[in-house]
Amino acid sequence: MGEPLRPPVLRGVAAPEVVTSLERHGVITSRGGTIAEVRLVHPLFGEVVRNRVPTSRLNQIQLSLADAVEAGEPTAAESFRAAVWRADAGDHDAFLLEPVAAERGSGEDEFTFHRAKRIDPGHKA
Repeated sequence: MGEPLRPPVLRGVAAPEVVTSLERHGVITSRGGTIAEVRLVHPLFGEVVRNRVPTSRLNQIQLSLADAVEAGEPTAAESFRAAVWRADAGDHDAFLLEPVAAERGSGEDEFTFHRAKRIDPGHKA
C-alpha cells in the first residue's frame, strides 16, 4: 500500500516475522542502492490487497505509514507521500502541508490542484 518503503519505515509498521515470511514467499523484495527500498515483487499484489481492504482499514494503514515515515528522517519524496496518505485517509490537517509539498516541484503541483479540487470543486488552476 505504501511501496516502496525504506526498511526503517517498514520496521515501523510490520513485525519482523511478517516481513521475513513475505520475503520467503516471494511477495516482497529488497533493492539496494543509495537508499535501500522494499517493494512488492509484482504491482498486482498491491492492487489485489487494496481492492479487498475495507476503506476504514485502508485509512488506518495510510495513517500508520505516514506516522512511520515522519518518525524517522524522511526524504522530501517521503514527506510528500506521507501528506498524500494523510489527506487520502481524511486527515484534513494534511491540507496544511500542500504549500510545502507544492514547492518541491516535479509533479507535486498536480497534488495541490487535486486536493484543492476535492475541497472546492470550483477551484481553477
